[in-house]
Amino acid sequence: MENATECTHWSPNKTGFADLVIRIQNCSEAAEEELYQILNRGVRYFLARHLCPADVEDALHDVFLVVVTAIRNRILDHPAGLAGYIQTVARRKTNVTFVNRKRVMRGPEVSLIASNDDPELDLLRNERVEIATQALHDLSPRDREILTRFYLSEQTREQICADMRLSLNQFRLLKSRAKARFGERGRRRFPTK
Repeated sequence: MENATECTHWSPNKTGFADLVIRIQNCSEAAEEELYQILNRGVRYFLARHLCPADVEDALHDVFLVVVTAIRNRILDHPAGLAGYIQTVARRKTNVTFVNRKRVMRGPEVSLIASNDDPELDLLRNERVEIATQALHDLSPRDREILTRFYLSEQTREQICADMRLSLNQFRLLKSRAKARFGERGRRRFPTK
């Protein structure tokens, strides 16, 4: 893939990372926002080079959540290793997203777009729509509202944050958790073989 220094041009010095890690461990929302800004400057560029534009925002949020969780749970022992940890998480995320996108492109979902001539594919599509609808209804009202407004109504993050009185950081976390719950409920209703 890329050389080891590709993502390090945006990293603060080791002292800055040590302070940032300690503040995140102490549950500072400002420190989490600072980490997100660091990721937004450096990791977004990396992700944009390796993923399609539709996947970049979600991948960035996923990287952020993995890194914050590792810091909070004290999995990351040495703050000086934060830059390398972020690089590893970002690389793994691009690999997983790329593999998953290839699976989707090869799967029956591609045929579903123009499946009017095939009753079996129409039935499968309708079943998946029903499962997605049920999974969405199984969510809490707040999770359902965030996902519906962002993905179905295509409202901007800023508009949703203003209407729901959320910070961008809260929105990111809530959206990510809601997506995970939605996926979990969908898998329960439509297990893969």
